[in-house]
Amino acid sequence: MIFATDLDRTLIFSMRALAEFNQSEKELIEVERTESHRSFISQLSYELLQKLTAKIEIIPVTTRTMEQYNRLSLPFFKKQQGHYITSNGAVIVTSGIRDTEWDHILYEKMNQLAHPFSNINELLLKFEKRQVLEVKRFQELYFCLKIHQPGDPQACAPLLSEIENMGWDIFKHRNKTYIMPPFLQKGIAIQYLQKKVGKPVTWAAGDSKLDYSLLCASRQSFVPKHGELALNITESSACKKTKSSGIKAAEEILLTIYNQVF
Repeated sequence: MIFATDLDRTLIFSMRALAEFNQSEKELIEVERTESHRSFISQLSYELLQKLTAKIEIIPVTTRTMEQYNRLSLPFFKKQQGHYITSNGAVIVTSGIRDTEWDHILYEKMNQLAHPFSNINELLLKFEKRQVLEVKRFQELYFCLKIHQPGDPQACAPLLSEIENMGWDIFKHRNKTYIMPPFLQKGIAIQYLQKKVGKPVTWAAGDSKLDYSLLCASRQSFVPKHGELALNITESSACKKTKSSGIKAAEEILLTIYNQVF
């Protein structure tokens, strides 16, 4: 059995997220520290994850890049032994080795698009030169934008509309805007991986629209009450919204799975 889970704002929480939920880092376990960023997990979540890894396979599925994922110090996510998926499905790693077969599949799909990465990049360069936005490019597969005119939500609306008409997906997530090809989804990546390992995805959890395909790939899914997805999905027997927010939502999800496993 597999539990495929998003990380940030689902299991782990930054200082900013904790402040948003009026929760303190006191008595929490720090799992990440840089000059500008710290992330935490609760003691209960930590203990539950340790116990669950003895019975089921937990696969992190994150929008973090590999570099960002490797900053995390979570011993039960054994980076040299287990599986993990980063970059919203662009990278799959097994036993510390990147899955090059998956890389090949993604670039083949990109080459088949009517408007591949290079076409979208050409459009973005025009706006970038005008200093309207900052563009980060990832593996010639997708983009992440930070718009320099946050006070004007329509500043890049024509650009984003044109990109959508070219067949790419737009995801606005807090202060970032992701531009993704239609095949780059967490759900598609986990379906590929579950076939390789020969285990079903029994549970999945995630808070944002980027996690929706991941939740659809599992038998039972969980959405934190605080997540943007909670406002856009209908609860059912297969998809549960937590009653709690923040750190407590993570504990609620893990306790539910723990009670089903043990």
